[in-house]
Amino acid sequence: MKAYGQSKLAQIYFTYELADRLRGTGVTVNALHPGMVVSSFNSGTRGIVHLIGELCYFFGGIDVEKGAQTTLYVATSPELVRVSGKYFSQSKQGKEAPSSKPSYDVAIRRRLWEVSEALIDQSERSHVALAK
Repeated sequence: MKAYGQSKLAQIYFTYELADRLRGTGVTVNALHPGMVVSSFNSGTRGIVHLIGELCYFFGGIDVEKGAQTTLYVATSPELVRVSGKYFSQSKQGKEAPSSKPSYDVAIRRRLWEVSEALIDQSERSHVALAK
């Protein structure tokens, strides 16, 4: 769960950084949380963790159709045509919401972007070398 949470935070960092980098281009990018959608996400867990996950889904989960509503709203709403660099949540009925406090750390998100670029560059160089 810790790794999952870190990956979601990284996605928000990337969204905010990309929104800054695209400012003024007319391209928009936003992050969202669709809600706790009942899915097979919990299928890889066992024991007490699995039981807790199943209880959370049972009492607080939403179906796939309802989970898609926030994504559809953010992707198609005329009100959001020029909105970029924001976070939306199903719990706010698809409206803008604050993301976690750490997600607003500009230095960390820029560093994550730079490290990712460096890793991609290394990977591309490796692929070119292997192709020769």
